[in-house]
Amino acid sequence: MQKVLLLIIVFVLAGSPVWADELSELKQMMRQMQRQMRVMENRIQELEQEKHVQAREDQETIQELQASFDKFKQARDEESKGILSTLNPEVSVIGDFVYKADDNGGEGDNDFNLREVEIAFSANVDTWARADVIVAVENEDGDTVVAIEEGYLTLLETPIANLQGKFGKFRPFFGKANRMHLHQLPWTNYPLVVQNFFGEEGFSEAGASLSYLIPNPADIFSEITLEAVNNGGTVFGGGEEGETIYLGHWKNFFELTDITSLEVGASYAFGENGLGNGAETHLSGFDVTVNTELFDQRRTTSHTEAVFNTREQAMGNDINSWGMFTSLEQQLTDRWWAFGRYDFSQTPTASNEDTHAYSAGLTFAQSEYVFWRVMYTHTDNEMSADDNTVWFQLDFSIGPHKPHAYR
Repeated sequence: MQKVLLLIIVFVLAGSPVWADELSELKQMMRQMQRQMRVMENRIQELEQEKHVQAREDQETIQELQASFDKFKQARDEESKGILSTLNPEVSVIGDFVYKADDNGGEGDNDFNLREVEIAFSANVDTWARADVIVAVENEDGDTVVAIEEGYLTLLETPIANLQGKFGKFRPFFGKANRMHLHQLPWTNYPLVVQNFFGEEGFSEAGASLSYLIPNPADIFSEITLEAVNNGGTVFGGGEEGETIYLGHWKNFFELTDITSLEVGASYAFGENGLGNGAETHLSGFDVTVNTELFDQRRTTSHTEAVFNTREQAMGNDINSWGMFTSLEQQLTDRWWAFGRYDFSQTPTASNEDTHAYSAGLTFAQSEYVFWRVMYTHTDNEMSADDNTVWFQLDFSIGPHKPHAYR
């Protein structure tokens, strides 16, 4: 028995180093496996991060490709439009619809009237010039009249720096109101001084115009315009072949503050008036426009214009008469405007016929292509009965040439 126990003890003692080595090897293997697992976990995390980074890079690449495609498509569309616009000018149609209720109603009063439809054609002729043609279809005393209201070529660049030219039929640069079309005015009709001295809807004639932007150290916008146009008889009473009216206008624009601007202009015109012996009519005038914001960042516009007339007579006794108007516009909301206007005017042929008019109204801008307007006018005529008139106006536009604001 003792021998057996001894053999067991010897065997155990003899085998213990083997077991110790195996255990050590097992521990080393476990540690190695743990290191490998940590390496694998780290690699998995790296792969996950790389996958997210790659996904972001792929998304950015896709966005860049989409942006490039959109840019290319836009350039192609613009090029196509450019080709089409070269062949086909921009075409717009503007309608002016009114209802006029008048105490002293005449022809066309107290009736609905599509007063005017303008068809405008505009296009760049080449790199240096642009052409504009405006055809007016009007209702005059129940008859439809079609006429070219304006049609001219503008030289955008000339050999002389800051000089532009205009040739054709256009509205001469005398004041501001005369140059505006019906749909550009902030009122339903032209002021009395424009109607009396330039015609019911202003003055447009064929001729030539040169405008020069005057360089100056103060960097103020200062432009002088010189024009020569046919004497159509409306302004000066002439109209014979070969008679010419010469005009000049000096425009200056000042930015007084971030919200206030001032525009000041001076005008002069002269030409034969058809009374014989070389008798001429001389017109001078000024215009002042102020834009600012008085209430809650709402726009306020004030405009004043005056015309002074000297009409020579063949036998002496020249006629000196004048007229003026002043208006105020106040923006009430984004789409509502209120306005008022005072008119005073004599006539080109009489200095003792004074007429005063007082107007007020509201304009609702439905969009940049449609506006609605109502206006009331009381007219005090020294030579006839006083008059009260209510206007309702709707203007709409089809095409790129939308109604302009008179600002």
